[in-house]
Amino acid sequence: MSREIRYGYLGALVALMVQFLIGMAVNLFVTVPRDHPGANPSEYFTGVVQSVTWAILHGPILLILHAGLGLILVLFGFRLIVPASDRNTAPRS
Repeated sequence: MSREIRYGYLGALVALMVQFLIGMAVNLFVTVPRDHPGANPSEYFTGVVQSVTWAILHGPILLILHAGLGLILVLFGFRLIVPASDRNTAPRS
């Protein structure tokens, strides 16, 4: 496994721990209104997009940090899949 991938996984692990802690703070200290956009969607994925967009643009600071870091983690996860699936970086047996 290359050094880049190992550092990427370590960075992702640290970011996930930070995401967990921010999520706990959001759970304890933030009240999300029941009538925000995406709260009662007719279609699930549309509601997710509307809810995350609302959280980033209009939510309290902890919710903005939580949703923003979540999006960054999703993109970073896709970024790590590409080199991890490359046969040249796979461990040899």
